[in-house]
This record gives sequence, C-alpha cells and structure tokens, in this order.
Amino acid sequence: MSRFNMRSWSGPRPSVEEMRSDGAQIVKRVVAALAVLAFVAGGAWLIRDRDPGTAAYPRSGDPAIVTAEVERRVLESLLSTRGTVVSPSVATLTAPSPPEGAFAVVVTGLPTTAGAEVAAGDAVVELNGRPVLAIASSIPLYRDLRPGFRGPDVAALQVALEAMGHPIRASEGDAFGSDTQAAVESVYEDAGYEARYTLGDKKAVSDARADADRQLTVAKDAANAAKREGVADPTAEAAVVTAQNERDRVRATEGVLLVAGEVLIAPSLPATLVDLAVSVGQQLTSGTPVATVGSPSLQVQIELTPAQMSELTPDVDIDVDWGTDYSATCAPGTVTPTSSAGQATNTGEPPKGNPLPSTAEPGAGSAVPGQEPDPSASSEAGFQMVVSCLPLPPVESLGESMRVGITARRSAGPVLVVPSTAITTTASGATFVEVSAGDGGAHRVEVTVGGEAAGFNAVEPVDGSLDEGDRVHVRGP
Repeated sequence: MSRFNMRSWSGPRPSVEEMRSDGAQIVKRVVAALAVLAFVAGGAWLIRDRDPGTAAYPRSGDPAIVTAEVERRVLESLLSTRGTVVSPSVATLTAPSPPEGAFAVVVTGLPTTAGAEVAAGDAVVELNGRPVLAIASSIPLYRDLRPGFRGPDVAALQVALEAMGHPIRASEGDAFGSDTQAAVESVYEDAGYEARYTLGDKKAVSDARADADRQLTVAKDAANAAKREGVADPTAEAAVVTAQNERDRVRATEGVLLVAGEVLIAPSLPATLVDLAVSVGQQLTSGTPVATVGSPSLQVQIELTPAQMSELTPDVDIDVDWGTDYSATCAPGTVTPTSSAGQATNTGEPPKGNPLPSTAEPGAGSAVPGQEPDPSASSEAGFQMVVSCLPLPPVESLGESMRVGITARRSAGPVLVVPSTAITTTASGATFVEVSAGDGGAHRVEVTVGGEAAGFNAVEPVDGSLDEGDRVHVRGP
C-alpha cells in the first residue's frame, strides 16, 4: 500500500511532490494489470478456436472469415475495350497539281454523294470540269498513259477495262494501243465526258492521222507514176518511206491520253463512297484529301493492350455495339502489332478478319497462334484486331467508336473454379485451398491449379475432396 494510503488523516498533510509520486505509481500498476489481462484473454481465445484434428484456422462462422462457393463452369475471361469502324480496300483521292494552262484546282461538280455505291467507270468528283473516274486495278497509275506506252500499269488497266466489258486483243500485249485507247474512250463517253487526247481533242488527232494518210498516198502516187514511165526516182521512193514512217508514228503516238489525275484506282469495285471531303467551288491545294472509297463490308478495328492480348484464345466470342443503333457478333480476325504511336507496324491492305483455328487447350493463356506479342515492343505498344461482323456496320458508323466485349474461352468444358485469392502456395511449392468444414472448422485440400480468368482459377483436388458447392476461405486484399 502506498504511503498516501498509510498516512493518517489526523497526521500532517502530504506534500505536493509526495502526492505526484504516489499517482505515478498507481498508473504504472494499472497499466501492468491490464497487459496481463489482455495476454490471458488472447490465449483463451486461441485455445477456444483451435480445432483438434484440423489446421488452426478461425471458425468459418466468424464474421472476419470470407468464403466463396466452389463452382463448376466454363472458365471465361471477359474483356471490355473499344473499336473503330473501318473500311477494307480503302482508296483515297487527293487533289492533283494544277494541270498545264491552269493556275488552280477547283471542285466544279459532285456527281455522287457520300454513302453511295461507286461502280467501275463512275465519276467520283469533277475537278476543273474534268471527271475523276473510278477503276478497279491492282496497280495505281503512276504516270499519264500515252499511246505506245508499255508496262505493268498498262497491263493492269487492260484487265480492268476487259472486266468492264471492253475487249482488247491479246496481240496488243501490255501496250497502250488502239484497243486500249478505244476502251478508255468508251469509259469516258459512258460517264458523260470526252476523253483527253494528245493533240488537244479528238478532231485534232483525227486530222493528224488523215493528213499522214494523205501524205503517204501522195508519196506512193509519185513513186508509182515514175515506175509506170520506167524512170528510176530514188527521191520518190525515199518520200514513200518517210511518209510511211510518219503515218506509223502518228498512229502509234497520237490518240487517247489517260491522265493519272483523272483516275481513282481502287483495289475492288463496286465500293462505297465513304467520305466526300469537298464542296462545289472549293479551291484545292495539291495533296488535299478529296474523296475516299472503300468496301461496303465495313469492319471493326479493335485496340488491344498487351495484357488483353495475353488473355485471348482462338475461340473468342466478340460482340460490338454502337449505342442503341447497332449491335452485332463478330468473327475473330488477324492481329497486327502496333507501335507506341498506335499505328500498325505492317503495311498494305487491312486484314479481312479471317477466322482463327480453334486449338485452345484448357487453362491456356497464350495469345493467338502466330500472333505472339513482340517481347521487344515497348510497354506502350499494343495490338489491333480487324474483325468482320454480322450484320454489317451501317455506312454512317464509319470512323465511329464502338464498344467491344470479348469473351475469351479458357477451358474446353466445365471445370472446378475458385477465386484466385482462395489459393495458397507453400514454401515447397504445393498449392492448397482452405475448405470450410461442417463443424465450423476448416481443412486444407491440396489442388493443382489450371488457367486463370477474371480473377478465378481452374483447380483439381490432389489430396482430399473438393466438390461443387463447397465453400473455401478467401484471403483479403
């Protein structure tokens, strides 16, 4: 007992220092007593919840324990991303430089409208009073074609002209000869325009050819007259050769002229005029985008991060929607790596969305076969998948963003599934789950772990029983 308690009330009053000393002693003893009580209570709690015969886990009924039900189902990964509506086989017309004799390029007519179908031979736009004609060819025109020119561009043009119903003799080969010129002339006439000609117009070409024919006739008549008189006239004979060469030259080099700036080459036709970026009266600078045509079978270009790409398997389900105006199911397509700037690293025509082989193994988490992520790519790089959808996206959705939902199948059939946070790995590498027991305790079941998707893992019991409907302990974050 403290000196304060032992002191008689009839004796001298304690000093302030003595009272402070006694108070400090009391506080220390109270704190020590509380610590002992806490230790005893904690030991009793541990002894109470230890379940002989099982691991020392808290009872499943304790509010601090979170459990989840073991499920048997197909393990799937649900991904959400965005996609852009694109048109395969796209061809874009840009404004040419002003032709000789003109100081500007001006839009003088719009024969069609955005969203309309463009067939081979149709005029897409009119510049400086001249049409720009759509032609399906495998090789773009890289030069103006004149009579007598040869090359792969001429051969590709001949294939396109024959597909439009204009026959060309095989003997013409890959030359821009009379049959090819006649076919080009017909294409212009069908579009309601006159073709261009090397000498300015058709009459000038006709006059030049007629004049060359006359000169040859005159030279031949002179040479024949000398022969009838029995007089050798070398000058007359030479004049015939000269006139013959000139006539051949005129026929070979003067005629229809196909100007590259008056042709829009598309990979395939008919197509859809997906964009018309100009208006009548607008003056254009060289290289300005004028019109874009593309396949009416619009596709959706899906953007994927490397993490999302790693989730994909060949038998994915893809759904897209554009608000309430459009929704569709799409077939998996080919995948192209993109740079950190979001541009596809390959070049050429966008992929058409060919189906992928269905070779996914249960629990496999690899990317699409043949489309493994490039380990050298930066963390900002990603992937693009171009998919074909049914029904087709409407023309007005071209270039618009759509919501994309991807269901990546992770197992070939139903498997036992538990939350990933229910799986524990020991130092030896064994994996187990803690299964709630009927008596309120819990026991370990060793499992093998399969694929993971959306925070769940496929598991199979190795040592012990694990069934659908069992409840397993789930660790907190």
